Amino acid sequence: MKRRSPNDNDQVSLILETQEQLDSQSSESLEFFKLSQESLLEQRQAELKRLTVKYGRNNPRVQRLEAKVQQAGNVKRAVDVRMDIMKAQADPLPTDGWRIQGYVFNTDGEPLPGLTVMIGIKRDDSKETVRAKAIDNSSSTVTNESGFYSITLTAEQLKGISQYSLYLYVLDNRKQIIFTSKDKLNPAPSTIDFLDATIQVAQGPTKPKEKTKRKGRGR
Repeated sequence: MKRRSPNDNDQVSLILETQEQLDSQSSESLEFFKLSQESLLEQRQAELKRLTVKYGRNNPRVQRLEAKVQQAGNVKRAVDVRMDIMKAQADPLPTDGWRIQGYVFNTDGEPLPGLTVMIGIKRDDSKETVRAKAIDNSSSTVTNESGFYSITLTAEQLKGISQYSLYLYVLDNRKQIIFTSKDKLNPAPSTIDFLDATIQVAQGPTKPKEKTKRKGRGR
């Protein structure tokens, strides 16, 4: 089976550095290791919060602990990545089928769960908001807690879409498109492609300004 290399992503590369140490681990041991890392991370975060209030962020002790919190977070995410990949590998690729998978992050490299990822046909790119149509019901999925997605198409599906220009889209909870792949997808039989999406997360709605009462003119 042909396999294309993952696209370069600084955040993912940082996480994947830890994966070499995890490749030989079974899913059961990884699950146990993940739980221990989550517990360690929670303890360090609580201690960091306490010390920051007590000594301030510029304190050397606080800064050392802050680095340990970041390291624990990276290890936890590396385990999540490895477990996602193991689950995807356990799902066999259909004969002459194609799969695309990857992660959806925000600009800080944090995973974005619960977003819809789909393979779609671009219908109109002349407007500010691109309209798209999914090729079928099986061409979309939802990101898991680590922002991971995976979409698999059969050989029959590939034949039915060969005439279209396909793109990868990410939709928010209102089903509005918030990401469109820069380049067209190039589905090839017996291939697994990797494509990550970085989303500029919009800020929450701002409160409307209170109207100031106009003072009436004195008489």
